[in-house]
Amino acid sequence: MHYPIFAISLISWGGVVSRRARNLPNLQRHAPKRSSYDRVLIVCEGSKTEPNYFNEIIDDLKLNFEYWLLLHFTYTTKPYAPSENRSSGGHVEHELKQYLPDYEKGSKQIYKQIMPHTDRAIIYAKRANAEADKANTDNPSTQVYLLVEYLRDLKDQKKHSG
Repeated sequence: MHYPIFAISLISWGGVVSRRARNLPNLQRHAPKRSSYDRVLIVCEGSKTEPNYFNEIIDDLKLNFEYWLLLHFTYTTKPYAPSENRSSGGHVEHELKQYLPDYEKGSKQIYKQIMPHTDRAIIYAKRANAEADKANTDNPSTQVYLLVEYLRDLKDQKKHSG
């Protein structure tokens, strides 16, 4: 059942306050004009926002980016644990440097070096995640391949639609 919505306005005339009710237009939600989105991608740009935002996502989703990069070159399901002198991520980074000796977090030329091996990394990531699921662990695992596949699909859709 729909009930009318009223607002009360306080109007002052020479010190006398009068209340006047007025019928407002229907403020109910309108039906959506389009269907809801299946996914929303948020792209941030900026030296202050971007690192914090993506670091939170990485922490929350356990996206191990260095492990993803390592899978471009080799398959491994060896668990990574912190030691006295290195974090678990530091161990992955150390192995990655066998293939990308100049790798540093935030390097700008990584994509060009790994791009030719992305299909292999996707296969390895799926395989490693299946193994991690069987072992009831997430060490190591990565979900980065899901984003890469999604972006590739978007690119293909764009090619075919226009």
